Amino acid sequence: DMVGFGNDIHPLWVKAVAGPPPSVADELPDYVPPSVRLPSEFDFDTDTWRAPPPSSGDVGRPLLAVIDAAVYSTALVAALGLGVLMGVACERRRWCSAIAAEACYVRLA
Repeated sequence: DMVGFGNDIHPLWVKAVAGPPPSVADELPDYVPPSVRLPSEFDFDTDTWRAPPPSSGDVGRPLLAVIDAAVYSTALVAALGLGVLMGVACERRRWCSAIAAEACYVRLA
């Protein structure tokens, strides 16, 4: 129910919840539920903190993640395809030059 400290150098990242679980709430007689939302994003252009949007969920983020994955996947496939085409072209050029080199020699006997 709670996050403690340990000897691990990696911090434990947790998400905020609306309130403590019932097992912990019973032991906190002076608990006051949050009445405001703290800023969660820093705007480096204006050097200010931005408050989260009033909606409860980030609706656009999953769509942006899908679009990003599609763009990265397309770029990866395009780069791999270009590499294959360049490799085929180089091998074909080397094969054709080898055939042309054999045709240039005259047999002596």
